[in-house]
Amino acid sequence: METLLPETTTYSVEYAPAVVELLEKKAPVALGVSGGKDSTAMAFATMAYLDSIGHGGPRILIHSDLGRLEWKASLPMCQLLASQLGLELIVVRRQAGDLLDRWLVRWQNNCARYANLESVRLILPWSTAGMRFCTSELKTAIICRDLVERFAGSTILSASGIRSQESPNRAKAPIFAPQLKLSSKTFGTCGFDWHPLLRWSLEKVLNYHQFCNFPLHEAYTRYGTSRVSCVFCILSSLADLLASSTCEENYE
Repeated sequence: METLLPETTTYSVEYAPAVVELLEKKAPVALGVSGGKDSTAMAFATMAYLDSIGHGGPRILIHSDLGRLEWKASLPMCQLLASQLGLELIVVRRQAGDLLDRWLVRWQNNCARYANLESVRLILPWSTAGMRFCTSELKTAIICRDLVERFAGSTILSASGIRSQESPNRAKAPIFAPQLKLSSKTFGTCGFDWHPLLRWSLEKVLNYHQFCNFPLHEAYTRYGTSRVSCVFCILSSLADLLASSTCEENYE
């Protein structure tokens, strides 16, 4: 494990009083990582903050692997991050298949309902901006299910690297909010989403990567994309889709 960088005023994280209270009670902290710049910066900065306050609870990195639509470099980037931070990396996946499988099953079920006159219209099989079940089903739900079982009897903090600068919706996101999928009567858990980098700018994130001396994902440096998500994400810009199409591995 390499020596972690101390927390600095320049790169301090965002937190609410309730976060501090939970950390003082040694609440487990799960840092959600994708291999992209924001989640990586979030992991470094949050770890520095947790060390600075003497947090004594468990900490892990967790990555939801979407399968064939992931950049091939994403998991290795998460593994490199885990090695540098000295944390366990938990990799979760949909047991019934990856995101492409989910789309195929969704279409097959839809056609079957239509053929059986159970539905009068066909619906899109793939995710859209208004139906982001790729995120809700294959990321949030699967990650939360693992955390609930892993940290039974605990109040869990699930941190992610979203930033208000990214979109109008994320500009409305709170720093700290209840996450209902972390609540379980069976396992005796409840939990909260925490957004430590919510007010960070893109420039600050990139500068922090240099400060931490940690490489950026090749999607940025080699192919010129602005974000790391699915290789052909439905929310991607035309420029990002074109950039992603230049990577031969993305056709496998």
